[in-house]
Amino acid sequence: MGKAAAAVVFGGEAATITADGGVDRTAMAKLPDFDQWIDAIAPVVKLDIAPDQRAAVKANLKIAAKMAALLEKAALDDETGPAPVYRA
Repeated sequence: MGKAAAAVVFGGEAATITADGGVDRTAMAKLPDFDQWIDAIAPVVKLDIAPDQRAAVKANLKIAAKMAALLEKAALDDETGPAPVYRA
């Protein structure tokens, strides 16, 4: 695989997307505490999170990670493409 290009999340674990678009799961590690995520990401996206909202934000991040884990378990063929879009 090529040189690491980005870190991503797969089912509650961190992996690396390589420069050639592959996924390096050999160095998978548990994600950091969601409190760390909130502290790191909120200022980057200029999001002010009040102390009384922090627990709800953390709960939503955990739910999103669980949903991502379910999607990661779905086996897809290489030929699988996006579903058609129907508009009325």
